[in-house]
Amino acid sequence: VGAMRSLWMIAALTLAACSPTPALPPAAQGPADDLESSDPATRAAAARALGQQGQGAKGAAPALAEALADPAAAVRVAAAEALAALAAAGVDLHAVVGKLAAALEDEQAPVRQAAIQALAAAGRATDAAVEALQTTLRSDGPTLRAAALDTLGRLGAASAAAVPAMRAALADPVGAVRAAAA
Repeated sequence: VGAMRSLWMIAALTLAACSPTPALPPAAQGPADDLESSDPATRAAAARALGQQGQGAKGAAPALAEALADPAAAVRVAAAEALAALAAAGVDLHAVVGKLAAALEDEQAPVRQAAIQALAAAGRATDAAVEALQTTLRSDGPTLRAAALDTLGRLGAASAAAVPAMRAALADPVGAVRAAAA
């Protein structure tokens, strides 16, 4: 029984050591902890700080994705911008693309804009992301429509389902949107 317990303990420790979520370096741990602060300004500053750390904060991507649902719009914007910065630094955001797609339905246009930028930087698409970008094409904001078109174009073949909506945008009343669709 004692030997079996030891084998189970070794197996458990081995699995814990092979966790898919990378540990954060000390420089990123403080800001990651601050994402849990009760102060929205502190949470937003923490998200921005993590975005500035690039590859050093790759383990914080899931926490930043959770911050996309923060009650404070400033935190949601900062989290999306941080995810865009991580993607630009080469961090793989595949695991959080769904949450970025959900942020495209945020009531605040700056959050949607930042989420579009993060999806573009990530260069990854899921069906949900493409569908959410298509929905954004019906937005009142021409800047959002143009950004969504640009992102769909960058996603290439992954956005094939959006081609009819992209073609329809060629008739948009705003020149910048038509240019993005071209």
